[in-house]
Amino acid sequence: MTPAERTDTAMRAWTRLLEIIQQTNRSAEQDMTDTGITPTQFLVLAAIDADGPQRQTDLAKRLRVTEANVSQIVSRMEANGHVARRADGRANLIDLTAAGQALHETLEPRHRTHIARQFEPLDDDRLAALALLLDDLATVHHQR
Repeated sequence: MTPAERTDTAMRAWTRLLEIIQQTNRSAEQDMTDTGITPTQFLVLAAIDADGPQRQTDLAKRLRVTEANVSQIVSRMEANGHVARRADGRANLIDLTAAGQALHETLEPRHRTHIARQFEPLDDDRLAALALLLDDLATVHHQR
């Protein structure tokens, strides 16, 4: 592949990834409209459920958003009773409330099923290959 062909192929891949991400996010937003939370808020619930209470800076890194953005997200979630902040030295830890834990436990299987449906056009081998390719790409980007 020539450098120009590689650049063209990379642009095509980026464009398609962006289109798929936007389409999948819109679909997830529509699926969650009755829950009162957004896909990003769901990711906060899932991150805390998986790894326990977290500092806002760690959540921002995990979600790849700014600390100001995560602060707004957490503030909305706190106002809705899904998370609580508690002091931990000089930082605040964000933890799930009982309502947030219950919401995550209700939504998690539903969301997994919804996302799996988005990938139904791919057979098992192609889905596994896509996941591996994206893992490779994510590993390189996390090192930068």
